[in-house]
Amino acid sequence: MKIALVAPAFGQTGGPEVMVKTLAESLTKKGVDITVFAPADWKTTAKHMHSIPQSLWNMTGFKDQTMTLRRNFQMASQTTVLKFQDTFDLIHLNVPSFAAAAIAGAKIPVLLSAHSRIPKDEFLQLKKLGAHIVALSHAQAKKLPYDSVIWNGLNVSEIQPSFEPGKYLVTIGRLTDQKGIHSAINIAKKARVPLIIIGRVGNGADRQVYFKEQIKPYIDGDMVRHLDTIPHEEIFSYLRSAKALLFPIVRAETFGLVVAEALACGTPVIGTRVDPLPELLTDSSISFLSDDLDELANVAAHTERFDRQTCRRYAEEHFSTERMADEYIALYKDLLK
Repeated sequence: MKIALVAPAFGQTGGPEVMVKTLAESLTKKGVDITVFAPADWKTTAKHMHSIPQSLWNMTGFKDQTMTLRRNFQMASQTTVLKFQDTFDLIHLNVPSFAAAAIAGAKIPVLLSAHSRIPKDEFLQLKKLGAHIVALSHAQAKKLPYDSVIWNGLNVSEIQPSFEPGKYLVTIGRLTDQKGIHSAINIAKKARVPLIIIGRVGNGADRQVYFKEQIKPYIDGDMVRHLDTIPHEEIFSYLRSAKALLFPIVRAETFGLVVAEALACGTPVIGTRVDPLPELLTDSSISFLSDDLDELANVAAHTERFDRQTCRRYAEEHFSTERMADEYIALYKDLLK
C-alpha cells in the first residue's frame, strides 16, 4: 500500500509536526511505502514531496502576512497531495483546518488524525464528506462519534533519559491560558523551585496580552526564565534535567505529547485532572494530578516521591512509536479492504 502523509504547514517543532515526522519514519522502517507532503524546508528521512516552498514560521515577513495569504499557504499545504493522488492508495491528513477541501477532492480513502479540537458542525461536515477520523485519546472520542482512537507515540529508544533528581521545574507549550502557564508560575513560586518556561508567545493579540499581563512580570532570569522556540533536541535536554514537568492545563486537550516526552526523559509529570491526563497517567509513581494548586505546589517541592526509572519504563510501554505505527498500519489495511 502507498500512503500519502500530509504534514501541517507551520514548522517542525509542534506536537502534530513531531508526530507526523515520527510516524513517517517509523512506517518507513516497517516497510510501508510512505511519502510525506510537507513544506520544502522539512528534514525527514522518509520520502518527501514539497507541499509549500517553506514552513510558515520560517517565511520572511510571516508576521506581516495577510490572513488571506496565510490561509492560501495553509490550503495549499493540505491540497497539493490531490495532484498526485492517482499514485497513492490512501491520504492521511493531520490538520482539521482546510481538511474539507482535500477530502472533497479526493478519489481515494482519506484518514484524518484530529490533533486539535474540531467543532461539532465541522466534524459532521468532514464525516459527511467521507473522512475516517481518528481521536488521539478516548477522552477526546467521548465528545463526538470518532471512528478510531490511536495514542501518539515517540521514538523512545532515541531519547536519552536521566535518573538524577533534577534542578528545576519546566513547563512547555504555547503561551496561552489553555496551557496554564500562569498556574505553573504560581505552583513554582509556592514550591520555591526555579521554573523554566519553553514556548512561543505567538502573534495574536490575545496571546500578546496574556504574556504581557500574566507571564512577563514574573520573568526575572533567576526563579522564572523564558525560552522561545528551541530545537526539539534542546527540549529533551531541559526535560532530562528537570525535577518535573508542570502541565496544569485549563481545558481538555486531544493528547499532550510533551507528557510522553517528559516520561521518556525520566521526568515525572505534575498536572491538573483535565482530560486526557487521567487517561494517559495512571501510575502515582510517575505523576500527580490535582485541581488544587496548593497540592500541586506541595508535590512540586517534594519530587523525590517519584521514580524516574519507572517514568522511563512507562513511556516505553505506553508511548512507543512502534505501537503507534502498528495501529496505523492495521487501520490503513482495514480502510483499504
